[in-house]
Parts: sequence; C-alpha cells; structure tokens
Amino acid sequence: MPRRLITAALPSNVDVLTAKRSGRTTTGNIMRRSRRAATVERHPDDLPKSGLFAAPIRIATLRALPVEYLDDAARVTFLLEVRDAEDRRCPDFFVAVRVTGPHRTARAEATTDMFGRVQFRMTGPAGTYRIDVDDVAAGGVAWDRDAGLRTCEVAVD
Repeated sequence: MPRRLITAALPSNVDVLTAKRSGRTTTGNIMRRSRRAATVERHPDDLPKSGLFAAPIRIATLRALPVEYLDDAARVTFLLEVRDAEDRRCPDFFVAVRVTGPHRTARAEATTDMFGRVQFRMTGPAGTYRIDVDDVAAGGVAWDRDAGLRTCEVAVD
C-alpha cells in the first residue's frame, strides 16, 4: 500500500511531534509551545504625565493637623495636597519641602499617595513650626508656584 502524506494547516503556536516506531515514522501528539510569561514593569515616576493632568499643577491644601503631645515633646504634622487645573487629584508626584522647628531645619522629599496627598512630620519642643514647599515635580506638567499655597506655620505651646 502506497504511503500518502497528509498535511494540515496548523496555527503557528502548535508543533507536530513525530516518533519513530519500528523503523516507521508516525505522527504523534500535538503539543503547544510554551510562551514566555509577560513581565510587567512599573513606570518610573519621571515619565511625562501631560496627557493625564491639566496644567498647571497647584498645591490645593497645605495645613497643620492637630498637634500630638508626647511625654517631653510635641509632634507637628503638615498635610499637603496636590491638584491639577481641573481640580483632579495628582498621585505619584514628587514633593520637596523644608520644615523648620524651634531648634532645627530639615529638608524632606516624598511622593503623593493615590489621593494626591503627602504628610510631613517634625517632633520637638514648644515653639513655631513652619513648612515651605520647594518643588513639585509634576513629570512634564508645569507647577504654578503662585497659584496655590507654599507655606504654613503653626505655634505649639
């Protein structure tokens, strides 16, 4: 009996395995090729956000939260909120500030949370505490320094 070759169109991700049995070649199992798993990478924070937010970016809220009194000191917390021109929250924006207390000054950096907010704290003795916003890195969207608040001060007794 003459041999006939049967061909079939298979999708590109399917291989036909052949096996040798007693000198004859027979077509065997069909096996799917393994595909590489996709790797999900986080986008760096410095990617342009110009398509997501309306320029200019501004600081919508800058205020001191209630002072927490500890045994021998006070903890002052400042809340800062970043919004765009259409009053949308701005998450993952870099904020640089300078916090000044009665005996020291510290620079701090943080990124806003999913609500566009970030908190900065300083613990120390009674006196005046002040926060000054140095920069809001908006990833390609302009920050209007004059449109929103840039400083906040609180006196602790």
